[in-house]
Parts: sequence; structure tokens; C-alpha cells
Amino acid sequence: MYFNHFILTALLFTFSCADAHALKIQKQETKSGIQHYLITGKIKDGEHKMVISALKKRDPDIPTLITLNSKGGNLQSAMFLGRHFRAIGVGTRVLDNCFSACTLIALSGYDKISGRRWRQVHRKARFGVHRFKELFEKKKYNSRDMHLAVEQAQRRIWKILKYLQDMNVPPEFLELTLSTNSNRLRYLSPTELKRMNFEVLDSR
Repeated sequence: MYFNHFILTALLFTFSCADAHALKIQKQETKSGIQHYLITGKIKDGEHKMVISALKKRDPDIPTLITLNSKGGNLQSAMFLGRHFRAIGVGTRVLDNCFSACTLIALSGYDKISGRRWRQVHRKARFGVHRFKELFEKKKYNSRDMHLAVEQAQRRIWKILKYLQDMNVPPEFLELTLSTNSNRLRYLSPTELKRMNFEVLDSR
């Protein structure tokens, strides 16, 4: 029942939220034996490659924590980054804003050294989800176009479901996302964040 709802809803959907700033990654001070990086700006198509390249310079033997401050962007690039973060074993942290596609990256936090989840959100941070917004060309659409759109939606939802499964995230996350109109944000409460296996921070 839920799967059919996801497919129908997905026809309206791409994780996207406007942000005038380009994606940036900055290495910050190493504190308490942890390498810190800050990622800010809009996640554009293909920009995951720049972040992956920058992280090659880190010391793989020292734990790495990446703070995210982004209002979203391209879904595929976000999932590429999330899978890369999971593979190399870095933690994720949200202290201010993480909307839309950014939330998928935040879900990937993992400490490869200890083998445990490492994803944090500050209690007062805004962690917002909403439906995707699919941008269609202005033209007349026929039945074949709609058939292809449904196929595309099915493939996209399957990729997201598989991603969430690989990140050990409960299906509730996708339910909260798909139940929120694309022109607004649904901010997850500390209680909901804990159910998504986040550590909720009281101090910065």
C-alpha cells in the first residue's frame, strides 16, 4: 500500500531547494583528535566529485567529522556523497540547517574505526524534508510520456529505498518526506531524529 503511494507521489518529486551559493568544502581545525570539515551551499549535479577529491587529502587514520549546512540540491549527487561518506567511514553533523537532499547525506554518518553510526544533529538545528519537485518541459504529453514518467519514478523510489536501507534508516523517513508538499519543509523533532538513529546534541 505504501509503495503504491510512494510511486504516485514521486511523479511530483526531486529533492531540490533553492540556494544561491555554490557547494564548498573547507577543512577546519583538528580538535580532540578529530578532523573537521564544513560543507556549505547548494548541491549541484556532479559537485560530489569536488568533495570526494578534497577528502582524499585527509588522514584516513584519524576520525573525520563533516558538518553540513545546506538547503539541498541534486538528489543523485547527494546520494553519491552519502555512499562515499559511508564507504570511507566519516561522521556527519548538522548544527544549523540541512534541508531536502542534504538530509540524505546526513544519514550516511559512520565511524569506520569503531564500526558504529556517527550522525549528529543539534537540538536547535533545522533538519527539513519535503517531496521532490520534478521539472517537466512545457509541451503536450502523451500516454507514452506518462508511461516513461512512471518508470522513472519507480526507479527513483527504488534507489532511495535501497539507499535508506543501506544507511540503516527506518522507512518512516521516506513517509515523512513524501507526506510533505514540495513548497514547504517538515522539520523533524528531536524525538523523530532519534528514531532515525541520530544523536541529538544539546551543545555545539
